[in-house]
Amino acid sequence: MKKIVSCGIVAALICCVCVMAQGKTEGETAKATTTSAPSAPSTDAKRNEKLRADVQRLVSDAKAGKLKMPAPQFPAPTHRNNLSTGAKIGIIAAIGGTIFLIWMLHSINSD
Repeated sequence: MKKIVSCGIVAALICCVCVMAQGKTEGETAKATTTSAPSAPSTDAKRNEKLRADVQRLVSDAKAGKLKMPAPQFPAPTHRNNLSTGAKIGIIAAIGGTIFLIWMLHSINSD
């Protein structure tokens, strides 16, 4: 019985280590893909001037009262208290594992 319990614990530890290692490699590849070369300064200057002119025009329209706020396109988000599927599976697995360990320890101590 002790061999079965120890094999189960070792298997669970190996699964945890593999999942953690996989998450780290995915995070590193995501960081590598998000980096890009900087753009030319002249195009940035043109974009900044256009943006500055648009903002100044928007501010002047707002001060003059010409600007009307549009109605929101999307309804207000509803507050949900639901757990994700992964969280539900994790909770069920933890409860099942705890029950299994209690049963195993009980059967070992009763022999």
